[in-house]
Amino acid sequence: MKTVLKNIYNLLGSKALTFWMIGLFIFYYLTVAVWSKEAFGRFIQYISSNNLARALYIIFFVNVTLRIIKSLYGLKNRPGRLLLRLPLFLGIVLFLFSSFMSVNTRQFKWELLGEGDLLVLPWESLKFRVVRIESALKRDLLRMDDSLLFDYEPFITLIDTGGRQYRIGAFPPKKAGTTYMHILNFGLAPGVELKRDGKTLLKGEVALRLVPFGSVDSFELKGYNYTVYV
Repeated sequence: MKTVLKNIYNLLGSKALTFWMIGLFIFYYLTVAVWSKEAFGRFIQYISSNNLARALYIIFFVNVTLRIIKSLYGLKNRPGRLLLRLPLFLGIVLFLFSSFMSVNTRQFKWELLGEGDLLVLPWESLKFRVVRIESALKRDLLRMDDSLLFDYEPFITLIDTGGRQYRIGAFPPKKAGTTYMHILNFGLAPGVELKRDGKTLLKGEVALRLVPFGSVDSFELKGYNYTVYV
């Protein structure tokens, strides 16, 4: 039994496992970056929802932690080097641990908002209203197929129930109340209404990517066999 546990310990703390895990991540990142261009975002999504991705992350975290412990133990007779390296090593462990806990314990919500809309979050005691939207597109400028989509960062101004205002941009997220917010996407969101015999079946806004000029986007009507192209 002791031999088995020792072998597991040696495997989890081995340098070879570190190289394999890093190589696996590089292979994943390059592959996903080529096909979907959202490699890091998908990685965060995986470790927050996929048990296999969580298990691989935990194995990597244990591997790094054990290697750091071994490295620090080897410096026990060199207190000067130990004190110099300790903050860096502890920072690495803290970063890996806090990153994993953050994506697995945080509450997240994506909202489609326009001017005048009310934002209510289940974990937030304050309510927010959108009082102003600053577009990311320049006015009076002819758009071509090779034009950049955004000329500058979009912003929205929120006001809470206490009268405090918050100007939220795309990055980095800004704290409003107890919640960190940022603009994930910015574009057109026309209202859509499906009627039959004068009765409204569906109604709401649809986020579409229709800029620059010439772009085509589509949306589906849930519960109905319709796909609308705009």
